[in-house]
Amino acid sequence: MTKQRNDNYFSFPGFHGLSATTLKLIAIVTMFIDHFAVVFEARLDAAFPFLVMDDGLNVLRAVGRLAFPIFAFLIAEGAKKTHNIWLYLLRLGVFAAVSEVPFDLALFGTSFKTGVIEFEHQNVFFTLFLGLLSIALLQLLEKVRLAPLSFLFVLVFAYVAEELLKTDYGAMGVICIFLFYLFLQTNSKLKAVGIVGVCLLITVILSASVMVEELHYVSGRTGLMPEIFATARYNSYEIWSVAAAPLLILYNGKKGSLKINKFVFYAFYPAHLLLLWGVFVLFFAA
Repeated sequence: MTKQRNDNYFSFPGFHGLSATTLKLIAIVTMFIDHFAVVFEARLDAAFPFLVMDDGLNVLRAVGRLAFPIFAFLIAEGAKKTHNIWLYLLRLGVFAAVSEVPFDLALFGTSFKTGVIEFEHQNVFFTLFLGLLSIALLQLLEKVRLAPLSFLFVLVFAYVAEELLKTDYGAMGVICIFLFYLFLQTNSKLKAVGIVGVCLLITVILSASVMVEELHYVSGRTGLMPEIFATARYNSYEIWSVAAAPLLILYNGKKGSLKINKFVFYAFYPAHLLLLWGVFVLFFAA
């Protein structure tokens, strides 16, 4: 008798793992929490000081670190399972364009009076788009036995993300999507190791890059070492990205019993940003 295959990376008696829908719900909830904290940070810190720890760590923003690794993983998983990766790319591209104005209004303080778009930071859909595009080209190159060249394309897309488009999570975001895809082609134990490794990579690189930027800014402005270290500690919430790893390891390879149209998840991104911006303008803009 053939042993039934279990899609969980690690399984437990009576536990059937986390479905793709469950992971998506976790991702959008934690993303909402993160963006809520960004939009209303000053007021939250004043009204709920317990949310800010002694070292400046904002608890809500730490929770929000779970979102991107999950989204990046699901893009890689979707690339593996989709019947038409180019249509998948088109969807991401459309929602990247649609989401940019809400993204800038909510998180960067643009307005209809001064201009609704800024070009210094683009929304995460652009990062997901470039990550998926690198996978699509890998699949094309595999057909002609030139797969190693895909790493060159990943570096190009990473550069575009970081230097030209200035997308959310930048070069690291694109590279991590590509790495997730590579590990998803391996056996379950190596998948688990790869997931932890990619989440650690996100944690280390993003924490280091944020700290370096802040250190340069603060040291150039004041030259006071105590303030430099305080600023570095403040950005240490990025280390919480690694907390997504256990959730991804427990992914069971299934969509889940709860049926939610994929466009609901796509639309949630611009919709929740517009909601947060609207509430802020309505109650706090003055």
